[in-house]
Amino acid sequence: MKLEVIKESWNKYRLADNTILKIRIMLKGVRRTIRGGLIEYEIDTENHTIVQPDPSLRGVANPNQISDDEILRNVEIEYVCFDILKQESNVYLVDDNTQMKIRLNVSRKSRSSLKDEKGNPRYHVTSSNSIWLK
Repeated sequence: MKLEVIKESWNKYRLADNTILKIRIMLKGVRRTIRGGLIEYEIDTENHTIVQPDPSLRGVANPNQISDDEILRNVEIEYVCFDILKQESNVYLVDDNTQMKIRLNVSRKSRSSLKDEKGNPRYHVTSSNSIWLK
């Protein structure tokens, strides 16, 4: 199905270690099916994260790609407390004129001992999506 982006916002969180995380969920595709007379939508999403760490957390840059599994194997703080600074739903219009709102719900942030290509700490974010149709 074709879709039109009405609004895609960056959600913003301040972590207990003074890092700012900006996370944006992006809708890559929608598939509509009809089962037993009910319309169902299957969505394909991707999260993008920007890390703005407290300068004291920067370390030696790592030019290597780091998988989510590696981050999880190297967690140094399992549950990093956070405050929500900004959280908005994204809005899309699919080609059957259905308006779809998607909200990213962050439940946990963990910090690993690994660093990215700029020396910033790598985080693992656990989240789910809430979807409303109109």
